[in-house]
Amino acid sequence: MTKVNGKGFTLIEVIIVTSLVGVLAVVSGRLIVSVIKGYNKSQSVSQINRVGQYLLDVFSNEVRGAKSVSVISPTELLIVKADDSQATLLYVPKDCTGDSSNNFLSLGGLAITPINPRTGVDVESFTIVSNSAGVVSFNTTLAQACGLPDRPDYTGSASFTISVKPRSIYGN
Repeated sequence: MTKVNGKGFTLIEVIIVTSLVGVLAVVSGRLIVSVIKGYNKSQSVSQINRVGQYLLDVFSNEVRGAKSVSVISPTELLIVKADDSQATLLYVPKDCTGDSSNNFLSLGGLAITPINPRTGVDVESFTIVSNSAGVVSFNTTLAQACGLPDRPDYTGSASFTISVKPRSIYGN
């Protein structure tokens, strides 16, 4: 009989441990990928909501403080301010291919939505409507920047609507 030395691992033990480590690696890898996808999605949606709320604030402040407003077209609004200066709120559509900028909104010639195709938001649609009572309604849909991948973890969009009446209509 040969003497067996008990200082090592058997082949079966090594195979079982290797299999368990492999299974743990796959499970933890999937968990990490899932967390990263969730983070990307929440960042995209958060950026869209942040810009959307900013736009609602800008529209509200500009129209409420205006001396008068005139809808030039469904995507263009002329604002005459209290000091008689004028500003145009305008939807600027872009091609959104390659490194082109996103569709954006401008006020007085300056972009009021982020135009960077990698980090900004894309203005998918924008309409302005005014009724006979002087109420101006804005409706816009924002989406993730057009330069981001079309993967589901980056996609997101939200619609924002507000109706505002200039204070000058009330005689103030």
